[in-house]
Amino acid sequence: MATAAQADSLAQAIADAYRNNPRLEAQRAELRSIDEQLIQAASPYRLNATLVGNFAYDEQRQRSLFTEGFGTNTRKTMGFAVSAQQILP
Repeated sequence: MATAAQADSLAQAIADAYRNNPRLEAQRAELRSIDEQLIQAASPYRLNATLVGNFAYDEQRQRSLFTEGFGTNTRKTMGFAVSAQQILP
């Protein structure tokens, strides 16, 4: 005598269908592929930002012609740049 298949719940029935139905699995794989293509197509339109910074410190000690000892010349330079670009559709 054959018995009917029973599931514990609707969620269990859906999970069993996904696990045991190759057509559903193929459709899900195709949908993941389409989602990935959409991400790749939209990527040039995303915001690209670049942040660059530098700091330099230079100290020179020189003997003075007019006074005894050494004189000190100090130079500090700093730079900072921000760049952002986005392609508009």
